[in-house]
Amino acid sequence: MVRHPKCRAAPGLDAYGRPLLPLERFLLEEAPIILATQQRGEIFQKLLQGKMTDYAQFASLPCGLMYDLASLKPALNFKAYGIDLDQAALDLAVKVAQAYSIDAELVCEDAWQLSLSNTLDVLCSNGLTIYEPDDDRVQVFYQKCYQALKPNGCLIVSFLTFPLAYPDSEWVIDEVNVAAAQKQRIVFSDIIGTQFQCYRSYATTYQQLEEVGFSQIEFIDGYARIFPTVVAYKI
Repeated sequence: MVRHPKCRAAPGLDAYGRPLLPLERFLLEEAPIILATQQRGEIFQKLLQGKMTDYAQFASLPCGLMYDLASLKPALNFKAYGIDLDQAALDLAVKVAQAYSIDAELVCEDAWQLSLSNTLDVLCSNGLTIYEPDDDRVQVFYQKCYQALKPNGCLIVSFLTFPLAYPDSEWVIDEVNVAAAQKQRIVFSDIIGTQFQCYRSYATTYQQLEEVGFSQIEFIDGYARIFPTVVAYKI
C-alpha cells in the first residue's frame, strides 16, 4: 500500500501492468487516509536518509518487515534495530535485512517495555499511536522513546488528526476529495471496522512530546494535514 505509487506501472495499474479493480483503485489511489499514508512514507524516508551518518544507529518501532530502514543507503558501520512484538514479522525482517546487506538486530519486545537506553541516534515509529486510544499510554510510549535515544538523538513519529466529521478537524479541506472521504468512512469504519481510529490534535501531540523532555519539535503536515510527521530531539 505505502509503496504502491513507486511500484505501480501507471495510475490505475498494479506493478505488473494489470488494471486495478474499482475497490483496489479506491484503496490504493483515492482514499484520503491512504494518500496521506503514502506521502508520510516518502517523508519518513527522506528524513531518515538525511540523518544517515557513519556509525549511526537507527531503530524502527514497530518495524514490521523493516523496509523503512533496510531500503536506506547506509553509511559506514550503520546499524539498524528492528523492534516488534510480532515474531512472524521479525522472522521476515531478518530476510529483508539480509537481502539489503545491512547490519540489523531484531528484537521481539513490547513498545511500552522498550529496554534500549541512550543507544539510538534516530528512532522512527510510523503509526503505533493511531491504534492507542489512551493519551497517557501514548505519553508513556514517548517517554520510552526518549529513554532509548542518545543525547541529541532524533525521534520521527506520526499521528492521525481528526477527520472532517469532527468539529475540531485540522484537515485542509481544499486538498481533500470530500466524496472520497465520505466513502472512506463507510469502507473503513462501517464495513471493515478498522482499529486505526485514534485521533489527536497537533496541540496534544506537541504537549505529549514536550512533557517527556523532547524539544525542537517540528511538524511536517503532509497531504491535507491528515497524517502529519513529527520530528523531535532529545537535547
